[in-house]
Amino acid sequence: MKNLSLTELKNIVSIANNYGIDKKELLENIENEKEDFEVDNYRFVLESEAKNIALDMYKCDTYMLGCFNDFFISDNCDIKLNVVQALQKAEAFSELGELMLDNGIEELISEYCRLDGYGNVFGSYDGNSDEVTINGNLYVVFRTN
Repeated sequence: MKNLSLTELKNIVSIANNYGIDKKELLENIENEKEDFEVDNYRFVLESEAKNIALDMYKCDTYMLGCFNDFFISDNCDIKLNVVQALQKAEAFSELGELMLDNGIEELISEYCRLDGYGNVFGSYDGNSDEVTINGNLYVVFRTN
């Protein structure tokens, strides 16, 4: 557990007040150096870990992978466009997602996060995200509900 300066404690209180969340719970998560946590319907993800967390999330959801834009899939997963389009037309989204996993989705997820930001990945409530710096670490914040 790290000792936080008075300035950083004030920053945490300010952030908690801004989102209307529990100050103590936010502080506990920061002191425990959690990379991904939720406080009162807001998810905080350490920016340096966000791509890895997104990658793990999509690896578990082949259906969602198969629903990505056909050109985007083809450009980033080394799968021919006509194959992607045929599988999507047949509504074989999970099967396409499995094929994407076999061909590697690291580049696709990295590019998706770069182009659309993390709001679309993690922000199930409204697709928006904020960035806050807490104790020298950049967190991406999303409303979850």
